[in-house]
Amino acid sequence: MREITIDEYYELTPIIKKEMIELGKHERKNSYQVQMSKGNSYVRDLDDSTKVYQIYSLGFSVVEQDYQKAVKETPECFGTGNAKDVVHAMFVQAQKRGWAWDEKRYEEYLSDEVFCLLLFKQGKEISNNILRIDLFRYLKESQTNPGRYDFVGGLFHALKHFSLNGRCASILPNQNVALYDIEQLIWPIANAFYKGPWKRAQRSKTFETSINYLGKRYTLIFFKEDDSNVSFVNTVIPNHLERPCYMNRSKLL
Repeated sequence: MREITIDEYYELTPIIKKEMIELGKHERKNSYQVQMSKGNSYVRDLDDSTKVYQIYSLGFSVVEQDYQKAVKETPECFGTGNAKDVVHAMFVQAQKRGWAWDEKRYEEYLSDEVFCLLLFKQGKEISNNILRIDLFRYLKESQTNPGRYDFVGGLFHALKHFSLNGRCASILPNQNVALYDIEQLIWPIANAFYKGPWKRAQRSKTFETSINYLGKRYTLIFFKEDDSNVSFVNTVIPNHLERPCYMNRSKLL
């Protein structure tokens, strides 16, 4: 993976700006990011003919600054079944860095301003079909456990199915699929979104697609408005691939 060139930056900028403006208007937001930093933009080969651009918002640095430290220093806030605990643990870290606003504003910041955009280029053509990977879209109170909240969409919802360096990665106890960094998920997400066949998922305007990657089957579920070129990650579900069963040839004779 390398940082994009200045030519690539000028090629990507109008596409991102157009789609982010239309998305902001559609979601009726008062403010939204439309300009990405060249220094936070990278590219790598998805296959021999396709490149994937990973464009990080300026706020994505909280993954290292707040999330990783929160997992390590306050593990008791993870695996509790409550997304509010995860946000609080990160908020404590943000305060150490000088965050000046309250926890509610920090929660809004995480859901609105921390994301990664994936764009794909095959040959000389960049697709305007963008995948946006948020930390989460919003928090939703549990219907079965009042007072507890779940992450809706994004990496934090997907992390329910993973562990991070032997620790709980989100709101569920340790899972049997381990990550060393949550950005590790971006590569199978990109592969599934671009290469895997899409099919309608259970919920309205959602699709799912799967791909085999490093001995596991990753199923990506994402949301896409009918009138938008931007899709959103709902979750990623890993499953171990079953090993083929080889029978003893002598028993077949």
